Amino acid sequence: MGGIGSGNWRGATRESAFWRLDIDRLRQTNCFRPGMVSISWKRNGESVADIRLLFSDELDKVTLIYRSRSRGEPWEDIRDPIRLDLTKPYFGGVRYWFICPSCNKRRKVLYGSRLYRCRECRRMTYSSQYDPFPQLPWNRSHRVRERLGGEAGFSHMFPPKPKGMHWKTYYRLREEDWQAEEMLCHAMNDHLLGIRRRYKL
Repeated sequence: MGGIGSGNWRGATRESAFWRLDIDRLRQTNCFRPGMVSISWKRNGESVADIRLLFSDELDKVTLIYRSRSRGEPWEDIRDPIRLDLTKPYFGGVRYWFICPSCNKRRKVLYGSRLYRCRECRRMTYSSQYDPFPQLPWNRSHRVRERLGGEAGFSHMFPPKPKGMHWKTYYRLREEDWQAEEMLCHAMNDHLLGIRRRYKL
């Protein structure tokens, strides 16, 4: 039997296979602050995983504290220190980043199994990339919505304008998202028409 990432030609693992730790979401929910906070992931209304985050007073480091185990192995207590960095976007304010311990690059999101690392180091793909539709609309939408600090995917509400961003920029990004959604609808319609022709429905 293969391990994580085996069994598909990309040599990559789907995003849904990991716990997602988003630094913007932590800020939006008031979890990004000096001291200890706890967060959990839920499935069907029940907590299925949890983690504690110990932020330094200077907000230049966070230690992830949790338990992990491989199948058939005992639980392991893990303390994983992650450096933090900040930048000042051109539209004002500040933006914090995780520094991935494996590649030392700024990342907004880390993905956890035993350790929390970035998408590139995990060799990950979006689950939507396995859908039988063109990927350009998905990629455009992911890029726009993550830039605004929201959830990727058309099933989520379009995120509100971040503080300090010009309305002109926000409207342009929203228009890009609308165009991407329209492209996807056309692609889905063409796909369904192809199925009808193939089976003469």
